[in-house]
Order: sequence, then structure tokens, then C-alpha cells
Amino acid sequence: MEFNNGDDFFEVRMASILTDYDRQIMTSLYQPIIGYGALSLFFTLWSHHEHQIVDVLTHDYLFNLSQMTPHQFNHAKKHLEAMGLLRTYFKKEASIRHFIYELYAPKLPNDFFADI
Repeated sequence: MEFNNGDDFFEVRMASILTDYDRQIMTSLYQPIIGYGALSLFFTLWSHHEHQIVDVLTHDYLFNLSQMTPHQFNHAKKHLEAMGLLRTYFKKEASIRHFIYELYAPKLPNDFFADI
């Protein structure tokens, strides 16, 4: 589901435990495939989850923080989803749209290279 309104809310959840080693794997193995924009979005969402003061924020906040347009955000999000690093869930209550971005750890190098 693509989002199309900066006023839509989002929250980040962790489906896996992420470590500094995962950051190295992401930078070395995944960035050449998904690009720096998707990697930056992943790291931004991860950092938001680690240091969150507020559980739910708007996409406008995320765009201002990451300096991404809605189009760039959707493009980066699709790359992360294609690589199994992100799943997006959506719910709508009355006129409020709420997205949940669930982050997954990257594959270990041996598993990465063995995956056809």
C-alpha cells in the first residue's frame, strides 16, 4: 500500500533483533542492490524505533527528517519490501490512516550469497 498523505500516521516495529553487524551487512551487501535512498530510509526507521519518544508520528515528520519526497519514500520502501527487510501494514479507522512499518534483519552473508 502506497501512502499519499503527509498527515497519515506511522509507527515502527521490529520483527527481528538488529545489531551493528547488520548495519555492516546492509551497507556492504544490500546497498549496491537497493540503493542509498532505501538504505537511508531503513536506517532512519531503525533509529526512530531505537530512540522514539513518541510512538506514532506523521509521514510529514519523516519526510522533513529524511528530506525525501513522497515519491522517493514509496520508491525506497518498495526496494526494502522486495528484499524482505520491511513489511508494511495498514489500517484505517474513520478518516485516520495508520501505517505500521515492520523491520527485518538482513540475511547473514552466507545466506545472502546462497539465495538465488
